[in-house]
Amino acid sequence: MKNDANVNILLIDDDPIFRLGLIALIQEQSRSNIRILAQGAIADTLGLLKEYSADLLLISLDLAVEPNKINRLMSLSRKLTVEYPDLPILVITPWGSDENIKNISNVKGCCPRNISIPELIKGIKLCAKGKTYYVNIKNKNRKLIGGWLYRQCELGLREIERSIREVNNHLKGSNLSALDILFWQGRRRELRVVKWIVRQFIPSPNGFVNGAIEEEENQEDEDSVAKLPPNQVNPNMILAPKNELDNEDLITKKIQGSLNNTTEIVLELDILKDSKKKELLLLIFQEFKQLISELKKLNLNQAELEARSLSIIRELWQNVTTKYLGRYVALDSAESLINFKEIVFRQGQILVEKQLMNIVLFEQLLSYLVLEKDLLIDHQIYSYQSKSAMEIEEILTENLLIAIASSTIQFILNELSESQPIKHNLFKNEWKSSRKIAMFRNNLGWRYRREKYWQTPRNIFEDEYQIFILGYQGIINSKISHPRHQELNALTGIPWLITIMIEFVDSITRGVKALADILGQAVVFILTEILGRGIGLIGKGILQGIGKKIKN
Repeated sequence: MKNDANVNILLIDDDPIFRLGLIALIQEQSRSNIRILAQGAIADTLGLLKEYSADLLLISLDLAVEPNKINRLMSLSRKLTVEYPDLPILVITPWGSDENIKNISNVKGCCPRNISIPELIKGIKLCAKGKTYYVNIKNKNRKLIGGWLYRQCELGLREIERSIREVNNHLKGSNLSALDILFWQGRRRELRVVKWIVRQFIPSPNGFVNGAIEEEENQEDEDSVAKLPPNQVNPNMILAPKNELDNEDLITKKIQGSLNNTTEIVLELDILKDSKKKELLLLIFQEFKQLISELKKLNLNQAELEARSLSIIRELWQNVTTKYLGRYVALDSAESLINFKEIVFRQGQILVEKQLMNIVLFEQLLSYLVLEKDLLIDHQIYSYQSKSAMEIEEILTENLLIAIASSTIQFILNELSESQPIKHNLFKNEWKSSRKIAMFRNNLGWRYRREKYWQTPRNIFEDEYQIFILGYQGIINSKISHPRHQELNALTGIPWLITIMIEFVDSITRGVKALADILGQAVVFILTEILGRGIGLIGKGILQGIGKKIKN
C-alpha cells in the first residue's frame, strides 16, 4: 500500500456516541486519506465485512466498564482468522497496549483512548501496511479506577447538592413545627457531612488521561512505537473527564447506567432489551444536539423558533425512527425503502397534529438552548446557565428523550410488531410472542385511556405536568408546576367533566367533613349522655333493690 493511498477502515464499538465522535475527529483531518466505510457494534462486524472491503478493523473496547469484552475480541479474532486471515486489527482501550491483546491473532496494534488524532491516524496507516503499533500507559489499574471513580463521585455530589437545596426549600416553609425544623436541620447536616467525606476521598480528576505513556521495548526496526508525554495530550480528546460534568456528560452517564422502570406506570421502553434502550436514547440525544446546533446557525428570532417548534419535533422523531429502525428492518429494494420512509413521514405528521408526544415545555427548552433565553417556569425566572436553570434544562431534556423514545416504540408496536428481525433484535425474550405483544399493547392502551380521561385533566386542573426523568436507579416519574389555563379552557367532553367532578368534590369536602364532625359528636353525646346515663340509672336501681333484700 502506498503512503498516499486511501485506507478503508471499519469502525467497531458498542458505544454509538464514541463512534460518532471519533468519526467527526478523523474526518476533520482532511489530508489523512482515511475512509470510514461503515461503523457498528462488535456483533455487526462479520456482517459489515461481507458488505464492505476494508483494509483495517479499528475496534474500540471500553474495558473499564466491561472487562469481559476482551473475550468477545478473542472470539471474533478466531472467526476472522478463518474468513479474513490477512485483515489487520487496531484496538483502542482505556489504557492502551496489553499482553493479552498482543497475543490475539490479527491484532497489529493497540493504543489508549486518549491518544491524539494524528497519532491514531499514523497507527492506522502502519497497521494497514502489516506493521505493528503499540502504545501503553503505566499504572493502568490505578488510573482506570481513579478516572471511573472520579466520574461516579461527581455524579453523587450533584445529587447531594440537589438534596441539600430541597432541604433548604423545606426549611423555608412557614408552617413547620419545631420538631420538623429540627428534623430537616439534622438531615441537612447529614448531607453536608456526606458531601465533605466524598470530597476527601475523591480521586484525581485526570483519570487515565494524564497517565505517563511509555515506549514499548523490543520492537523490530520497521515497527513504529509512539511516546506521548503528558504535555502533548490533546485537550479535545474523546472521553477526557472534565473538572465538572456538564449536563451533556451527566445525561450520557445516566443513559449508560440503569434504565429500569422504577415507576408503577407501564412504559413503552419496557419491551426493549436494555442495550437497545441505551442505543435508542443515545441516538435521540445525539440527533437532538445536532438539531440544536443547526438551529443556532439559522439566527432565528423568538417568533420564528416558536412557529417551527412542531416541525422540529416531527423532524427529530422522523430522523431518529428512520436511523434506528433502518438497522433492523429488512429493506430489500429501493421501493421498500421509499415505502418505509413514507410510513415514517406519515406517522410523524399524525403524532404532531394530534399532539401525541408528551414533550413538556418544549418551546421554553428550545428558547433556552437555541436563543440562550432565561427560563420562565411557574412565573419564576431562571437566568441562563444558572445552576437552577441548568437543572431544569436537564430535567426537560431527559423527559424529551423518553417521550421521543416512547413514540418510536409506539410506531414499532403499531406497524412492525410482527417483524421477525424487530422481535429478535429489539424485544426482550419475555415479550417476543404474538400473545405477549398483544398483552403489552393492551396494557399500554389502558394506560393511555386513564391518562386521557383522568390523569391529564387532573394535571391540567392542578397546573402540573407529569414528566419522566433519568435517575440513578432507572426511570422515575415526577411533576413540574406551570400554569395551564389555556389548556383548561380548551377541555371538552369527558376530560372537562372530570375537572367539574374534581371541583365539585373539593367544594363539598369541607362541608361534608364539618357535617361528619357534627354527626360524630352527636352520636358520642347520645351514647354517653343519654344511653349511658339511662343504663347507669337502671343499674343503680337494680343494685339498690338487691341491697334492700339483703338487709331484710
